[in-house]
Amino acid sequence: MGGGHGYTTTFKALQSGLEIDLSSFNSVTVDAAASTVTVGGGTKFRDLFGPLYSVGKELQTGSGSCVGVMGATLGAGVGRYQGLHGLIIDSLQSVNMVIANGSLITASETENSVLFWGMRGAGFNYGIVYEATFQAHDLTNNGSVFNADFKFAPSLNGTYFNILKSFEGKIPAPLSLFTLVVWDPDFGVSLSPFVFATADTSCYKPVIILNAAYAGPEAEARTLLQPFIDLPYLQRNLTQLTWDVLDSSALFGLDSAFCVTGGLHSLWAVGVAQIDVPTHVAFFTDIVGFLNDHPDARTTSYEIEFFATEAVQAVPDDATAYPYRDIAAHV
Repeated sequence: MGGGHGYTTTFKALQSGLEIDLSSFNSVTVDAAASTVTVGGGTKFRDLFGPLYSVGKELQTGSGSCVGVMGATLGAGVGRYQGLHGLIIDSLQSVNMVIANGSLITASETENSVLFWGMRGAGFNYGIVYEATFQAHDLTNNGSVFNADFKFAPSLNGTYFNILKSFEGKIPAPLSLFTLVVWDPDFGVSLSPFVFATADTSCYKPVIILNAAYAGPEAEARTLLQPFIDLPYLQRNLTQLTWDVLDSSALFGLDSAFCVTGGLHSLWAVGVAQIDVPTHVAFFTDIVGFLNDHPDARTTSYEIEFFATEAVQAVPDDATAYPYRDIAAHV
């Protein structure tokens, strides 16, 4: 276990298992001259931001600051900057790991290269990574990112999904679109510090939240996002941030809510090849109807991670074990 953020319903099948906590392995070492960063197996993304940003570097990461670096990496690592730098595994240079017989080994392109191929996309199966080295990148746009957060009323769902669809196949590399549908206790006012904390859910109303991040000039971002900017909104925040605080600031700062320790969740996910508007509208309508009838279930949420894939698909399919480089969005 690294960050402890990951969850899946299949864990219930494991009985009398052993969990190895790597949280003490949380070191971060940046070599600015070589443009690399070496992290311990228990390092979280939030541990990386300051050390890298301070020397003019960045690394593609996931969308939550408390997610473990290695947990996200071993499954491939999708995130806001994948259009620029590819998946996180595409920046992975080497791993130091413990394998089943207790041996400590290194896997890289030049050492145990077949194992290294498997570690990038199926790495959970082959051992425990206690240290890894990544290729870092120079800050994009000098580290300046345009961050746009919107909260829309549920009545706009059809219009919203049609706008989202319009970006299909042509999301610019620096742009990411992160949709979150939640049942908000402060409908039309402001998001509470923790949207799932209220015991009485009868006051909850569904809202559509969009985080759009563009690693480029504000003028370019506003032009790209104009269809969303033109929509009537319940709440909106448009601001220029720096890369090191993007994860903690996006989605109206909901990162702090999602990173509360001890929450138990059941998660189902699917990768899709396209944004099918009728399907999304039908699902939105069905789940809102269900939750109107069952208020106790209103802590439910769902998200659509719609990121650029230019750099992801530039890597050949057979270069790593990860087989899904053509996924357009994660739901």
